[in-house]
Amino acid sequence: MNKSKFMKMSVSLAGVVLMLAESTMPVIARTNKISPVVHSTVCPVTGVTNLHTHYSGKTHKITFKGDVSGVTKIAFKYNNRVIKSVKVHKNFNTTLAFHGYKTFKICDASNNNVLSKISATKYATKKPNVYSLREENNRLQVQVYGKKGDIIKIWKNRKPILSKKVISSGITTVSVANSKFSNKAKISLTVHTLGKKTSKPYTLYKLDKNQQNIYN
Repeated sequence: MNKSKFMKMSVSLAGVVLMLAESTMPVIARTNKISPVVHSTVCPVTGVTNLHTHYSGKTHKITFKGDVSGVTKIAFKYNNRVIKSVKVHKNFNTTLAFHGYKTFKICDASNNNVLSKISATKYATKKPNVYSLREENNRLQVQVYGKKGDIIKIWKNRKPILSKKVISSGITTVSVANSKFSNKAKISLTVHTLGKKTSKPYTLYKLDKNQQNIYN
């Protein structure tokens, strides 16, 4: 056998061996991993955020501003009675007239669920923080804590008889003549902070000569 024939036969045998080897190799299936599709339902958050209040002593009205989500109509309740309902989209700006120091509620008008509560501590000035009372020179001297810009007023039978602006935060002194207490007159003191409702009144009484009461 010449050299060229031997070479051709070797190549042929090698091809047969390779084909047999490939036919006996295990077949490995290639698959692409597919992530399962998860469907989730996210319920919109229902509530009121960024709520602000402003009270006007001139109009005796309070304004509510805020953002709302999850509702299309809200109801304003005062002392558990609905006083106004408004349609809303993303925010609201509503002004209401009222009297007293009761709690407001902002509710979902569709089901009466309470979204926010606003008590008098949030929209009204705190009750006067009186430091001391003393009788001096036929006048009642009243020392009361106040913040800069507050207005302190003395009332007789619900009519203002004295008004004083707090110049610097701390104790401010106001005085009432003893004659103002005659004929069983009702004398009281209030404090007003800008943007808030005037405080509830603090009742004042005439003291005996040289008497002094210190509360703090």
